[in-house]
Amino acid sequence: MQDQEEKYWDETKLAEVLRMSVGTVRNRYSQGLAMPPYIQLPGSRVRLWKGEAVHAWLDSQMVQAEPAKRRGRPPNSALVKRAAKAVQGGAGPVKRPTPRQRRMNDPSAGPAERAFGR
Repeated sequence: MQDQEEKYWDETKLAEVLRMSVGTVRNRYSQGLAMPPYIQLPGSRVRLWKGEAVHAWLDSQMVQAEPAKRRGRPPNSALVKRAAKAVQGGAGPVKRPTPRQRRMNDPSAGPAERAFGR
C-alpha cells in the first residue's frame, strides 16, 4: 500500500513526473492549458495532486501517431505515375495555339499576312 506521502504530490513531484520545470507547471496552470486536476485547500495557496489522478490524466492524453506527410517536390517515381495516369485516363490539359499558329492556319489570310502577321 502507498504511503500517505506518495499519495499526494506537490509541484516539484508533478514537474518531475511530467518532465517539466516547476515554473512551466505554474505557467501552464495560469494560462489555462491542459494539466491534471489539482486539490487546493480553502485559504491555502498550495496545490496538491493525487498520484492516481495524474496517471489517469496522462492516460487520457494519449494521441495516435499519424504518418508524417512528405513535404516539397514529389519524387520522380510519383511524377512518372502521375504522367502515366494522365496519358491513360484522359486528354489532359488543352493546349491553346499561339498567335502565330492561328495566323498560319487562317484560310482567309493571304500569304503576306501569314508570314508577317499584318
